[in-house]
Amino acid sequence: MKKLKSFIFGIIVIITAIIVFLKFSELKKIISLLTQANYLFILAALASQAFVYLFIAKTYKTISDSFSNVIINIKTFYKAAIIMLFLNQTIPSMGISGNTYFFSVLKKRGEKPGKGIFLVVFNMVVLYSSYLAAVSLAIIYLLARGNLTPLQLAAAIIMGAATIILLLLLTFLAKSANRIRKLLKFISVFFPMGTFNSDEIASELFAGKEQMAKERKVLFKAVFFRIISFAFESATIYMIFLAFGLTPNFAAIAVAYLMANLFAIITFMPGGLGVFETTMILTLRGFHIPLEAALIATLIYRAFCFWLPIPLGLWLYRKSGKENEVEIVSTKPIIETEIKKLKN
Repeated sequence: MKKLKSFIFGIIVIITAIIVFLKFSELKKIISLLTQANYLFILAALASQAFVYLFIAKTYKTISDSFSNVIINIKTFYKAAIIMLFLNQTIPSMGISGNTYFFSVLKKRGEKPGKGIFLVVFNMVVLYSSYLAAVSLAIIYLLARGNLTPLQLAAAIIMGAATIILLLLLTFLAKSANRIRKLLKFISVFFPMGTFNSDEIASELFAGKEQMAKERKVLFKAVFFRIISFAFESATIYMIFLAFGLTPNFAAIAVAYLMANLFAIITFMPGGLGVFETTMILTLRGFHIPLEAALIATLIYRAFCFWLPIPLGLWLYRKSGKENEVEIVSTKPIIETEIKKLKN
């Protein structure tokens, strides 16, 4: 197991090195530009980015507290948010690579495999539902201003179709534990499940779905926290503009961020290399923001959301791999039992 983890870490380091090599000229430009910025607004942008990870962590915490059998603190999820961003940027897979780490965090702390898979799936539903809601608002805003391009509309349709297909598929599978069991057995033919019991996993997944039906408000709460994280991403970009003496429309920045992120996701490029920057600049230009200003803001923002998480995420990922993998006995059921006793 240790050899496998070392191999995976080695692959991630190689991919990271390639990305740094390919975009080294961008990094040099960013360093040069930072020397010309107002440092107070740059610090404010960094603080805003810290809140991004906080609200992503609160999303994970909301999901975990509602459906998991283990108690995990917000600090663990905060670190997980940074590592997951790093993995999603390094190994583009529409969030799957990051969610694989999310599963390992849950498993390491004693969560059952089936419940862990359910939480990962639920987290992906929250992520794409949040994007769908936010991008829909962005499309309406662009349409109202007459700035919507056919390419932006096509990307939004692809994203929406992918989300709806995912939800329909999950709804179909969730109708019975037997359907889930058959799917798992089919998957195990191509990807052996090792010590995992497909029957147990199917039962746990179905139980999670039944619990979710009773606590639908959790989905809305988690989506709300995710959308707040998008707002702080936009605030980071806004602070960067202020750092260079510019005051653009905040809504325009939010729309530009969402469109850029949308294209970065559907293109499967590591960190959205090139795609994110181009989409961001073109969208900002559509709002009559000068090309030079759009270019500067985009490059500095990439320093915060792409370059900064690389060394930090790599260090935290390596550190998490060295932690003792001792499964912690859940205290949540014990606490709930004691509360019921007191009520009686």
